[in-house]
Amino acid sequence: MEHYFTRDPGAPHALRRLEVVLRGERLVFWTDRGVFSPERIDRGTRLLAEVFQAPDGARILDLGAGYGVLGIVAARVVPQAEVWMLEVNRRAAELAERNARENRVERVHVVVGEDLDVLPPDLRFHTVLTNPPIRAGQALVFSLYRQALARLIPGGELWTVVRTRQGAERHLAFLADLAGEAELVARGGGYRVFRAARRRNFGE
Repeated sequence: MEHYFTRDPGAPHALRRLEVVLRGERLVFWTDRGVFSPERIDRGTRLLAEVFQAPDGARILDLGAGYGVLGIVAARVVPQAEVWMLEVNRRAAELAERNARENRVERVHVVVGEDLDVLPPDLRFHTVLTNPPIRAGQALVFSLYRQALARLIPGGELWTVVRTRQGAERHLAFLADLAGEAELVARGGGYRVFRAARRRNFGE
């Protein structure tokens, strides 16, 4: 079975239009086969979308953006935000671009790639949002956390959501050790949202 963490999915196309309300915003998302959660906004992404915070004018990275839910919500609710969306799956990235246009959000950049090395080397973020690809393995997810934290400005924040039964507490412990500060922000529907603030220099 093909996994959504695939650069070029081969599944036949089956476009679907989702209409949702997140953070009080009415949004439309086009989805397709071969991407993560094509039939509905998954509970983890929805929980993170409802609770994350970012300062006005923030540069925000949606890491593993899928078809763009977190990045588009951020572009809508954070005044003057500049949003970058990084996604390995080309089909999902194309949908993220389409959804950004559909929802009339500006200052949004979509990049295809497996890790943060494909981004401009001097690019730094105030906030990183991610619903990580847990099924791709803990080693890969923790590597993405390291890269993301290294791309934060001092005091910048990484927000992540993890299913409780998929080792959420290990993620919290790893982030606390690596970043210097991490905490549980929200829980619901079998998921937990963690916030890690960069208090240390590393990985650069």
